[in-house]
Amino acid sequence: LVTVYERDPAIGGLCRYGVPQVKLSKKLVQRRVDLLAAEGIVFVTNQNIDSDRVSMLKKEFDAILFAVGATKARDMNLPGRDSSGVLFAMDYLRNSQMFLDGDVDKLAYDAKDKNVIVIGAGDTGCDCVSTA
Repeated sequence: LVTVYERDPAIGGLCRYGVPQVKLSKKLVQRRVDLLAAEGIVFVTNQNIDSDRVSMLKKEFDAILFAVGATKARDMNLPGRDSSGVLFAMDYLRNSQMFLDGDVDKLAYDAKDKNVIVIGAGDTGCDCVSTA
């Protein structure tokens, strides 16, 4: 028996909340989650696991695997970094997708009709461009 605890309101992690809909259909993500659930995996959402909770879980489960994702940004010590409107990509992508999914009521930052620059043309940077 496998149980998955997730901090977000829905299962899927980066595929659900980090990758834009235009790149990966959330229906595909949900289909995968549904297949896993049909095989008997139990999903428990909106769960923050702290050290006290780990101690409790150790009594209930034979093993604990931490798969905590890639949402923690690497900060840069640059002049102006703390200015309004300077964002981390994953924070922006996650909030935008949660808003589109109806998991949060408002955008933390709305780029509509704004002059935006994305620093970094890798996969995450391109995801920010398509989301903005």
